[in-house]
Amino acid sequence: MLDDSSDENYKAQLDAIEPLEDLIQKYQPEVLLEDKYFLKEFLLWGLVEYDKLSKDRVEEGYQFRDF
Repeated sequence: MLDDSSDENYKAQLDAIEPLEDLIQKYQPEVLLEDKYFLKEFLLWGLVEYDKLSKDRVEEGYQFRDF
């Protein structure tokens, strides 16, 4: 996720990670659409904190990867 990504690109990148949508549907099914992308990114950062994903700073953004 680049720091200067357009909203469309940012949303497309998060939507490409299907398990995030599954988690939101299971635990927060009534979340407002405008809050859904916040939750998706929040989940990524939480997974990094609990050592389930790695996070690398790239030139102008972050890359999340499975270990």
